[in-house]
Amino acid sequence: MTNREFLIKVLSDENYDPFDNGADGESVIYYNISCPYFRGDERAKCQNQIEIMNRKLCVECKMDWLNAEVDT
Repeated sequence: MTNREFLIKVLSDENYDPFDNGADGESVIYYNISCPYFRGDERAKCQNQIEIMNRKLCVECKMDWLNAEVDT
């Protein structure tokens, strides 16, 4: 399987992660997708609350963004 195929499966929400019970898919999202928001954007889950920012929250926020409609 290529990295492209793995990323597509993770982003397709197929719950496909044969390696580490979801942790590898989470790490792909966390490390390979930059934060889509600018400072002060109210849609960001960590907005101005750096003390609550962690990997789980960041991945959840990125997945919400991926599932949202495109801004026009």
